[in-house]
Amino acid sequence: MANNGSEALEILAHVHSYAVTQALVAACHLRLFDHLDSEEGLTVQQVVSTIHTDVIATQELLNALMSLGYLEKIESKGYGKPTYRNTPQASKYLVTTSTESLYPYVMIQGQVAYPVQSNFKYAVQEGQPQVGRTFGQGKTFADIIHKDSKKAMGFFASKHALSRVFHTPVILDCYDLSPYREACDLGGASGTVGLALAQTYPTMTVNVFDIPAAIEAAHKFILESSIPGNLVFETGDPMKDSLPYCDLYILCHVVNTLTDEAAAFLLKKVFSTMVPGGAIILLEKLFDDDKQGPYFTHMFSLSSLAFNGTRQRSFDEIRKLLEGQGFREVQVKRTSSLSDAVMAKRPTIP
Repeated sequence: MANNGSEALEILAHVHSYAVTQALVAACHLRLFDHLDSEEGLTVQQVVSTIHTDVIATQELLNALMSLGYLEKIESKGYGKPTYRNTPQASKYLVTTSTESLYPYVMIQGQVAYPVQSNFKYAVQEGQPQVGRTFGQGKTFADIIHKDSKKAMGFFASKHALSRVFHTPVILDCYDLSPYREACDLGGASGTVGLALAQTYPTMTVNVFDIPAAIEAAHKFILESSIPGNLVFETGDPMKDSLPYCDLYILCHVVNTLTDEAAAFLLKKVFSTMVPGGAIILLEKLFDDDKQGPYFTHMFSLSSLAFNGTRQRSFDEIRKLLEGQGFREVQVKRTSSLSDAVMAKRPTIP
């Protein structure tokens, strides 16, 4: 029977996917999409003169990005040379000045995630994070954030980008939160979700609670003039310090960075501090119940393993974690985005 090699080619596509990552990282590092964000575009020679690169290598990168759907080539009607310009997707998500730019996320993947993932085999062998082996210091990425301000700022910039594009729309679209008056965006990083809540619900006071490095980053990413009066920032370690007394807590991609024991500790702490009748919302990318998907959940889970020695969870696992700390009425809203939403409540009567 003839074999067209499609299954073998699929394996090669997976093996060589690292080249796609590096092409995007290189293009972003060179600010290529910024330079090609125009109607007329640039010729290869113009690109080379602008970013000071090799002609042949630049041509190869431009053509590769075109094959991936990030650039398009405009053929000259006369004897002029063709030009390259961004596709709408690249202009929206890869230009640094776009309000929905994922540029910081691409860069942190290249600078931090990619090197850590190169030691993934050790994560499987040892069941331990590989940050120390990769960077020669710390155990988890949280240790790096406390010691390396540059990597910390890059990390929070990437969180800010993901929150704007993916997480904030989920929290606003999935629930009517108007009954709540005091909310805490726990581990809120750049404060993007907290800002959206404060702007959407003017009668709600929103407290973005996170470590000092995160709050410092928030003040860099959010203009002081755009901070509403009902949004406050508070520094503290969610695992060590007292939490604000609120009737709504939101944890956006926090639980997946914690072991089962640490997650149970933090959720119990939230439960004990929360107003009776209050609610908690977890934004996480959940596994299907059979753990066969979704694809992105598996990719994020492997990344969590390498970075923190932790993993993504299914809804059933999240439900048991929450109910084990006293929460009830646990419900899930699955989305096609990078966040599913889980809400649970503290009973009014113990």
